[in-house]
Amino acid sequence: MKLIKKESYKRGIVFSSMFNGLAKVLNFLQTVAIAFYFGTINSKVDVYFYCFGVISLLTTSLSMLNFSVILQNPYAFAPRSRRRIPCAS
Repeated sequence: MKLIKKESYKRGIVFSSMFNGLAKVLNFLQTVAIAFYFGTINSKVDVYFYCFGVISLLTTSLSMLNFSVILQNPYAFAPRSRRRIPCAS
């Protein structure tokens, strides 16, 4: 039984991005739930949590997208003569 199986590069990016995005949304909902639980509805603290959550969601999503799509394939921009992709064993 194999615990780790080979997957395509694109499928790995899609799954990684999807689960990372889901984690960010759940983190945002957790912050809103904490604000609601402690009775901060209609107060300045609630606005702070909401703004902080939105900014965190946007910045981490953009940095995750940057890392997942742009930086994961270092051989994509190399000249063809210098592309030496290591063999997978």
